[in-house]
Amino acid sequence: MSEKIIDHQIILADRVRLEAYRSAIFEVVKKGDVVVDLGTGSGILALFAARAGAKRVYAIEQDDIIEQAKQVARSNHLKEKIVFVKGQSDKVSLPEKADVVLSELIGSLGFEENLYFLQLHARDRFLRPGGRMIPGWMELFFLPVESNNIWQDTAGLWDGDFHGFDFSLAREDSVNRRYVLNCSSGSQGLARPVMLTRLDFMTMIQPELIFGKEVSIETGGTFHGFVGFFRAGLSGAVLLSNGPDAPETHWKQNFFPLKTPISVEIGDVVRCRVKAIPLKNNLFWEWRTTIRRKDNLIADYRQSDLDISIADLTVGTPEFKPILNMKGILRRRILNLCDGNRIKEDIARQLLEEFPDRFPGIEASVAEVIRTLRTLVDLERAEKRSIHYHC
Repeated sequence: MSEKIIDHQIILADRVRLEAYRSAIFEVVKKGDVVVDLGTGSGILALFAARAGAKRVYAIEQDDIIEQAKQVARSNHLKEKIVFVKGQSDKVSLPEKADVVLSELIGSLGFEENLYFLQLHARDRFLRPGGRMIPGWMELFFLPVESNNIWQDTAGLWDGDFHGFDFSLAREDSVNRRYVLNCSSGSQGLARPVMLTRLDFMTMIQPELIFGKEVSIETGGTFHGFVGFFRAGLSGAVLLSNGPDAPETHWKQNFFPLKTPISVEIGDVVRCRVKAIPLKNNLFWEWRTTIRRKDNLIADYRQSDLDISIADLTVGTPEFKPILNMKGILRRRILNLCDGNRIKEDIARQLLEEFPDRFPGIEASVAEVIRTLRTLVDLERAEKRSIHYHC
């Protein structure tokens, strides 16, 4: 079924979101600019850009909703300024470079809707030197919370009695889910929100999709899980967030439950390691939570909403498009530098020069080179053992 403008009713009714984008567009777009709108949908952002003074807006959309967006532009006497392009933004070609690339492909946790990939791809293909992007950056936050009500309505639901029937089998699945709901009320922060990652769309080459941070508990209580939310810089003056303390939006927040709620004390150290896994235009999540009290580990939970059978099925499909994470990029560069003329220390120095933020010093860079080369040796040995076995 094709998408229709009526399907965007909730988004268009989100006044916080719309006003933030309208303000940012009128700040960033200058008279005579060429603008690209990724995933234009209803066309509302393209309309803003045209009214802000853009001489031409390329509104890209792959769904049939583009036909209704054209009618809206015609009804508002802006059809001459907006060029509607049907297709995927990473597949279409445009006749000129843009001064501004904008998009609202933002999920409730920030970049689920392939935002990071599409933003970078559009930047490299469409944006002229010195151009601007909306949003220009995005940050992902986790907040450890006490929230018995949210826990009981989500992961803890299956611990209850169902008219004398036992449904505890569903509990394992329920604690390995990310819940999108309003966490503004009914939850108490146990510490300050911790920023897991920041994506700078103007400068980054490849997003790091594995992040880990520590936070100290500041308020004792029962730790039920994390509230996840984003903050995006739409322009120099406009920030947009779906945090629990921000104005309410259609995005709400995300609740990542712990496997089992646990009592925590002031000074306990919580470390959360989060991995985002892109599959089939979706993001799945793995999160590991450790809690230390002084020198003692009191909890270690590993959770994931990724079904391995889904991963196996996806990787095997013809349309699967693998993408390297930062570790893959580093290893590819190391292999490219293995030309028979450099010793491993030379490769490590080159690596440190190209990725200064990745390594604290030459020792760490050398260690990464050695790990990569050892992996290749192990693979070669395994292949030889396999050949010998089958012969």
